Amino acid sequence: MAPDAPPLGIGAVARAAGVSVEAVRYYEAEGLLAPARDPGGRRRYTEPDLTALAVVTALRTAGFGIAEVRDLLAVKNPDDPPVARIDAGLEALGRLDERLDERQAALDRARALLGRWRGDLEAGRAALTGGSPAG
Repeated sequence: MAPDAPPLGIGAVARAAGVSVEAVRYYEAEGLLAPARDPGGRRRYTEPDLTALAVVTALRTAGFGIAEVRDLLAVKNPDDPPVARIDAGLEALGRLDERLDERQAALDRARALLGRWRGDLEAGRAALTGGSPAG
């Protein structure tokens, strides 16, 4: 979406983000999104809203909870001085990096265990069929 593009409705935003309209409404109800409303009361999403939604969906897909996502987005509070927002953002990103590292390590351990299990199963098949482990 170009910066000067007209605001989008909720359906177009949901399609662009690859989520349901209900998910977008839920994120708004949880305070993660705050789109403007037109005179008819319809949500109108701009580029910053799309960016926030991309952050929300990426973090949710990575397994982060609503509270963690809310904490990150809260650093964009326009009432805080810019330096405070930057410092809070850097701190929040550091915490998320640590959590991502922990999750990646857990995924790596799980993948290694599955690989060993696969090897054991293939060896068992080979022993039972007299064939090679792969067939």
